[in-house]
Amino acid sequence: MPNQALQEPPETPPITQDRPQELVIAGLARDCAHSLVTLLPKLTALSAQFARSHFIFLENSSVDDTRRILTQFAQVQQNCIFKTYPLVDARYWKRSDRVAHLRNRLMNLAEKTVTNPENAYYLQLDLDDVNAELDIDYIAQRIKSDDHSWAGLFPNQPGFYYDLWALRHPEYCPYDIWERIRRRPADMSREEAYKRFVTDNTLQLPRDKGLVEVWSAFGGLGIYRFTTIRGLRYRGLAADGREICEHVPFNAAVRERGGRLFIDCAMVNHWGPITHEPPHSPEQKKRSRRNKKLAHMLNAFFRVLRL
Repeated sequence: MPNQALQEPPETPPITQDRPQELVIAGLARDCAHSLVTLLPKLTALSAQFARSHFIFLENSSVDDTRRILTQFAQVQQNCIFKTYPLVDARYWKRSDRVAHLRNRLMNLAEKTVTNPENAYYLQLDLDDVNAELDIDYIAQRIKSDDHSWAGLFPNQPGFYYDLWALRHPEYCPYDIWERIRRRPADMSREEAYKRFVTDNTLQLPRDKGLVEVWSAFGGLGIYRFTTIRGLRYRGLAADGREICEHVPFNAAVRERGGRLFIDCAMVNHWGPITHEPPHSPEQKKRSRRNKKLAHMLNAFFRVLRL
């Protein structure tokens, strides 16, 4: 992780004359049916504000109507690529490894789809309730007024900034919180470590704070200038096989190229407490448990084949 001092962030640029920009809206979906109903119309309206736009959505292992909703969306939106990967859990058992693999598939598809990389932007977002409060007009303004002072922008949750695992900042969160908990002193319980390294580091960024430069962030959404990320890929495992947040090495690579990353405190995507847990029915929970058991068995089978 680079440890040089962060510079003062640039001022918010005024809206400049529109130019033909290209936007890729990319996301991973798993059991997001409850949020897609309201989120997809917002994303459609956002895409309409750009000269050229693309949707790239990947789904895996949903037990609700996510697959059906996105299939129907892709049938209506000719600029939408939708693929489903029902067995990816078996190949990539660890969540961070699996998510990194799928994000890399998004990148592969985006690089094949974008027609004008020099004037393209990549909006990657979670398709669940974390983006319930998304302001598409603000996002469009941010992209259209880009003065190339930033490589990536991330959203804020003013009530409680939740994504500490992806966050790296010299003051707010300079380390991997879960690694700190794992390496806690022998006389410290996990509960005590959680309080010290997570709860006591609760972060609140007022909406009027402007741009906060970071080493890494996500928070459910990231807007990147496409040229700053082209050729980069995600990684969800450390060299020793432990799980790491896939955004951290990715964003580190962006910064190594000279790109600057910011949390835009006015770009709010959610106000209240956040959970990625979908509202499953009892039957859906049962199917989810069966799917996990099957994936675990298949993963063991694949491991034997690799021996």
